[in-house]
Amino acid sequence: MRRIIAIILSFTFLFALSACEQAQQDDSVPKNESGELQSVQTMDVEKTLILYFSYSGNTEKVAKQIADYTGADIIRLEPVDPYPEDYDACVARAEAEPPANARPELKTELNNLSDYDTVILGWPCWNYSCPMLILTMLEQHDFSDKTILPFTTHGGSGFAQSIKEMKVSSPDTTYLDGLAIYEKNVDTSEQEITEWLANNGYAKNEQ
Repeated sequence: MRRIIAIILSFTFLFALSACEQAQQDDSVPKNESGELQSVQTMDVEKTLILYFSYSGNTEKVAKQIADYTGADIIRLEPVDPYPEDYDACVARAEAEPPANARPELKTELNNLSDYDTVILGWPCWNYSCPMLILTMLEQHDFSDKTILPFTTHGGSGFAQSIKEMKVSSPDTTYLDGLAIYEKNVDTSEQEITEWLANNGYAKNEQ
């Protein structure tokens, strides 16, 4: 009788342990808003390119943290006519470009864009939108078969109208949920960045 009880207790313990381990595994898998488990596709770093435009340096800091984590190739976007170093002059130009539907000429060449399936694209949010240089790039190059994983640095607006306007310039592109980082938190955002990348299928680069 004691032997039977011992066997039953052993099975009960093993079942409980298995259930506990399964629960821990489930907690590590991303869930949607309904709490349902979602699978995370492993992203191919060799097919991923980081593109970014940065004025003050905040967006560049985030872009370089992404590059360090993923090991993906990285390119800085630059206009032919640089934005003024004087802050007020830069603000004046940035405010004038959207109403004029301006498309600043892109200096950066993207000759190997066809080699990449996913583009991690970053910019500072200006006037509740992306800099017009981003729209220039999207309209000059074919992004129709690509996935864009966006990120922005901002002073309180988040993405605002950025993604909406980008979808107008490149409507056949797939846009994933992005990461918006408040400008004052850039220097302490490493964990937020790495969690966002991991949730989108990127493993830490160990090289």
